[in-house]
Amino acid sequence: MRASRSERGLHNVPAGITSFVGRRQELAEIKRLFSGSRLLTLTGMGGVGKTRLGLRVAIDIQRAFRDGVWLAELAALDDPALVTHAMFDALDLRDQSARWLVATLAEYLAPKHALIVLDNVEHLLDACAVLADTLLRSCPELRILVTSRRPLGISGEVSFTVPPLPSPEAVRLFAERAVSVVPGFAVMAENEATVGQLCKQLEGIPLAIELAAARLNVLSVEQLLVRLQDRFALLTTGSRTALPRQQTLWRTIEWSYGLLSLDDQMLWQRLTVFSGSFDLEAIEHVCAGELLAPEAVLDQVGRLVDQSILVRDGSRNPVRYSMLESIRQFGRGKLHESGGADFRRRHRDYYRQLVTAMQPFGASQVQWFDRLSLEHSNLRTALDYCLNEPGQAGAGMELASALWLYWETRGRLSEGRRWIEQFLRSGLGPSPARARALWTAGYLAVVQGDVPAAQALLQESRDLSAALGEGRSAAFSIHFLGRVLLFQGNLAGAAALTEQAIGLHRQAGDETGLGFALVQLAIIRCFQRRAVDAIRLLDESADISNRHGERWNLSYVLWVLGFATWLAGRADDAAELELRALRLKRDIDDRVGIPLCIEAMAWIAGSVEKQDHAAALLGCARSALQAIPSPLPNPFRTYHDACEAQARARLGDTAFSAASGKGESMSLQEAVSFALEEKVIRPARETQPRGSSPLSRREAETASLVAQGLSNKAVAAKLMISERTVDSHVLNILNKLGIQSRTEIASWVTRHQDSVPASALSRIR
Repeated sequence: MRASRSERGLHNVPAGITSFVGRRQELAEIKRLFSGSRLLTLTGMGGVGKTRLGLRVAIDIQRAFRDGVWLAELAALDDPALVTHAMFDALDLRDQSARWLVATLAEYLAPKHALIVLDNVEHLLDACAVLADTLLRSCPELRILVTSRRPLGISGEVSFTVPPLPSPEAVRLFAERAVSVVPGFAVMAENEATVGQLCKQLEGIPLAIELAAARLNVLSVEQLLVRLQDRFALLTTGSRTALPRQQTLWRTIEWSYGLLSLDDQMLWQRLTVFSGSFDLEAIEHVCAGELLAPEAVLDQVGRLVDQSILVRDGSRNPVRYSMLESIRQFGRGKLHESGGADFRRRHRDYYRQLVTAMQPFGASQVQWFDRLSLEHSNLRTALDYCLNEPGQAGAGMELASALWLYWETRGRLSEGRRWIEQFLRSGLGPSPARARALWTAGYLAVVQGDVPAAQALLQESRDLSAALGEGRSAAFSIHFLGRVLLFQGNLAGAAALTEQAIGLHRQAGDETGLGFALVQLAIIRCFQRRAVDAIRLLDESADISNRHGERWNLSYVLWVLGFATWLAGRADDAAELELRALRLKRDIDDRVGIPLCIEAMAWIAGSVEKQDHAAALLGCARSALQAIPSPLPNPFRTYHDACEAQARARLGDTAFSAASGKGESMSLQEAVSFALEEKVIRPARETQPRGSSPLSRREAETASLVAQGLSNKAVAAKLMISERTVDSHVLNILNKLGIQSRTEIASWVTRHQDSVPASALSRIR
């Protein structure tokens, strides 16, 4: 599984699976260019090493970015509309809002000093150009590094063309890759000329060199050179107008393909229907049969790994596999030539079965949601097949609707709505699938707070369900129409519809819907100050969740039960229930529910005269909402505002701001730990206590560099910020310290070393 942010630190850039060879001059030049530009694009042909070089640069300079380095991998995307969703994934955000996602992303990144890496964008240039331009205009301390075969073509972009490896580095790369195939291999006097000639034949293209080195398990270096020369003389694969080196790469891949058995070639072709990564079970279900013996697939996969066609990720259990994009493109071309379109349908069928087997209201629900997160690229591919293949829109509608709880629990509300609404526009007539899709889209809209759209969708679903006699869809559409009225402040109407939905869920024998509806009615009863009724409803919902071993709905039961218990006058019991709810929400990674729990804990603390703690918790809740990002739902604003007003009145504005600011400065993980009264261990990146220093962290970093004699331009390059920003920092430093010159700044830093944050000093050394 992918590491959480707390495990990854302030970046998601993977460590290199293989060693990084050479490129010292390129690294130095890229860093120099980046010091004077906020958008740098590494261009070059496929296989030349743009991604590896870009990731190495990102790792090397990550300490200069206090808010982290974040990689968005775009190779597996076919739809430009999903680019921003991929950026949300990279930043570990949830698309909770119904706003334009680019605007939400820009608002989140506006105050941050971070580096974004957009990898493999050439097939999505327009969408990436819009995203990059919007972010750079809105986020003054953001920098973007792009890898692409072509520049984005927007204002302020600086391009660097990644060259092939020079001969000494190419030979070294071949030798290092060869050792993994033939232990003990070395370039010596007797083979040095042959290896050099081989690397020259491959024109220093890293991917071509790696493919050739993988063949040392069956061929000597001399045989490799002869076979490559012979093969290149015959091959005509690739565009005649392509750059010679692009032809060299394509011919090397063709050569590697030609050395495989027909069965292994066939598997290579079929594997290209996957997106992102995939496991052996998926390979066997999708690719086996039709001339490929199921029992032979495991050995075939091993051979493709050995030949560098497949990349094995052993950090996951079960092991997952992926393909480099150039390898995938070549294989897809071969699959198309062979008329293998049926394997796209088999791919869709496998993932539809996976979703159908999902237990969204059972003991394995969290594991299923985690599995679906891992398969997200393949789910997108399956949905895209349904959208674009004639006659498959109904199947796509069913698949997208079946994922309704996944879209919410993993914070993919906008994407879920987008898929479903595309299928709803496909022209399919009235059907049970359409009725379900309508209430699913309506549910996602109401969770986003898009109440008008939700109301229209749910009303259409209700009417269609009644006409078709679809009791389950009728129950859910009425259920969520009740939530619409709740969000509109119509408590009586919300209660009436929710009670009707509960009756319909009981008639349909649907305990999933019943458990959710009981919680919804309990919330309404809390707002109606009928705490005893709420507790009774929650007891029944808890019994349903416990009977099924379910935890997601149970976490909401505990949250509302804490709210109701507090309203009933039992603050201590209420606090304990909220602690239990928050622990459970952390375990299942419910980003929507976490801030709701912390909010309730703040209200409880304020009611027992713990105003300082209440203020800090309100700040923690804001921090948790920013991690979605989303505002607090309207029905809870009254309690929030009352808690804040009371804390301000008791503490005073200054003390309240200090306490709430403490909470708001925490990361999501720190905020949860604080609310749970666990010890908060801040990572080294965080500002440590600074005594009486009046300077911010960034001002302290600037002052330390000025004290070393650096000019504003040099400080800007060192900290990866604009020179204008440094000018502003220096002016602030002079004003705050009441001094006149850069010499006096240096003197102040010397006298106040203990006041300069350790994290600031470590980043500039």
